[in-house]
Amino acid sequence: MNGVSPFLANGAAATEKAREAAVADARSRANSYAKYLGASLGRVIYLTEVNAPVYTFPMVSEKAASADATQIDLGETEVTVTVTVRWSLN
Repeated sequence: MNGVSPFLANGAAATEKAREAAVADARSRANSYAKYLGASLGRVIYLTEVNAPVYTFPMVSEKAASADATQIDLGETEVTVTVTVRWSLN
């Protein structure tokens, strides 16, 4: 075996779920600011998105490395989406 490459089995669904959460968070924060300003949100005038999976690889100890059986732990993958949204105010 030359190495292990991580992959995300259902990346589209994970990205969509992260996107939904990011937009909900942005809208909630924007609504709070609008309320403090005595305004309400209008239409979206700008939106940009950055998304990428983040791979976390586990560290292998010497004891684990010297074991007879080969064990592979690919760690975890976290999918994040960051959005920047600008709304007009009413």
